[in-house]
Amino acid sequence: MAQNEVRYQPAPSSPIDLVSGLAPDSRSTFERMVRRLLEFTALPVNWDSYGGLPLDPAVALAALRLLLPLVASGAPMPFLVPRSAGGLSLEWHSTGRELILSLEGPTTVSTYFWDPQSGEEWEVARADDRFLAALTKIH
Repeated sequence: MAQNEVRYQPAPSSPIDLVSGLAPDSRSTFERMVRRLLEFTALPVNWDSYGGLPLDPAVALAALRLLLPLVASGAPMPFLVPRSAGGLSLEWHSTGRELILSLEGPTTVSTYFWDPQSGEEWEVARADDRFLAALTKIH
């Protein structure tokens, strides 16, 4: 290394280290999610013809923090859907069941689940153990 060269050394708990520890398939999945979120942050104002804002970068980062452990665990990946106010929905759909995690801000999360076969339906203003239990019903 040249005397004036600066090399980045991530902290051991940084997301970069976590991604580098993923299996190749998981890393590829996570990289696709990152690219998609970056596309959403570059959306033009009024992208939906209703005054839609691009994805808030802080929301994108919050989504990545939620997605990383899911990718690492091999959980099914959601559809990523931008929301008009700069938020994001992470949506899972399977055999009629729906699980939607909505991020309206970096710390504003709500979860909705619907299973028409069992009649189970609920919505909570957070992501908690019910979210993980519902995710296991999706795949």
